[in-house]
Amino acid sequence: MTLFSKRGAEPQALPLSDSDELGNLWSDLANNEAGRAACGWVEAPDAPAFDQDATLLAWTDGAWLVTPFPAEEITARLEAARAARLAELAALRWDRQQWLTFDDTVMPADDTTVGRCTAAEAYARNKGIDLDAPRNWKIADGVWTTLTTTAIIAYGIAIGDHMQGCFDREKALSDQLIAAPDIASLRAIDITAGWPA
Repeated sequence: MTLFSKRGAEPQALPLSDSDELGNLWSDLANNEAGRAACGWVEAPDAPAFDQDATLLAWTDGAWLVTPFPAEEITARLEAARAARLAELAALRWDRQQWLTFDDTVMPADDTTVGRCTAAEAYARNKGIDLDAPRNWKIADGVWTTLTTTAIIAYGIAIGDHMQGCFDREKALSDQLIAAPDIASLRAIDITAGWPA
């Protein structure tokens, strides 16, 4: 959209009508070059490209002016953005850690399930239960499967591997976020890719 400036004022959309200095009303200014000129409207130059994380764009004395932020403000903005991305990463790791695919089935991988796997193994070993005997295992409310204790042990190990893989991925991405030299680099890091299934 083309912006216009009235007598050097900050650019804005052209109004439908306006008055000149003598009080004459001019209408259809978009198609009325004489009316625009009489009312003092001129087409404003396009705003220049600028880094919104390191500079401020302002209209001053009838022209666009790009002013760099002070170094301490750039640093503060970078650190605030970094803290936000690290928090976003931690939340994503937590979410990715909660489920895994085990034996072609999406299964919970939360801390409670780890405890249940450990308890199931201890129970079977202490009671002398056949490790290959089938056992009912709840995946979610109303969702059941049958696993042997041997499979439950393997499932617990898979959860451990999955959790470690999630932490390893978070650590690698965290290192990238911490090393990012500016906000643009920070934003360019894709924290959604490369997670264990």
